[in-house]
Amino acid sequence: MPPFVKDQDLDAYAFNLTPFWLRIFNIPFEYMDRQVAMDVGKAIGEVVDIDWGDRDGGWTEYIRIRVMIDVFKPFRRVVHLVGSDGTETVCVIKYERLPAFCYICGLISHSTKKCHRKEEHIKSNDISFQYGSWLRAQIGGPNQNRGNWRNGIKVIIGKKEMDGDPTERNREMGRVEVVVLH
Repeated sequence: MPPFVKDQDLDAYAFNLTPFWLRIFNIPFEYMDRQVAMDVGKAIGEVVDIDWGDRDGGWTEYIRIRVMIDVFKPFRRVVHLVGSDGTETVCVIKYERLPAFCYICGLISHSTKKCHRKEEHIKSNDISFQYGSWLRAQIGGPNQNRGNWRNGIKVIIGKKEMDGDPTERNREMGRVEVVVLH
């Protein structure tokens, strides 16, 4: 949400955008860098911060980024990284401090019990949910006990971090392409 401006109409504010800290798991070690963090973050929303703390030499199990998310849209569950050799890696997204949300449609505006798609879900005999508690990141886990885990947060929003299109630059370098699936 943009900062408050005196005498500005409430309609000018985007109350649907909220910053979330995300953890992206299963990224191959060779892609654990700031550029890939930016690419993944931009594929999900607007990147606000990157946690680039020195955790005993860099990121360990995941990349941690803060992204502005439209809460009127379903949460994203995974991103696909496609390497220059065509290999695909599915990377799981976990959200820190994720509020209660619907396990059927992935929205925070209501619970699973009150979902308008609940009847459709029951009629299809689909007993599996596309969303669940697994989207929540464990706070205070083992990764955060190593080193000063908040030491290297780099603020991105409102600043031009890198010149040019990072996805195009990565393609030219034979790096990785980020594909986001819901």
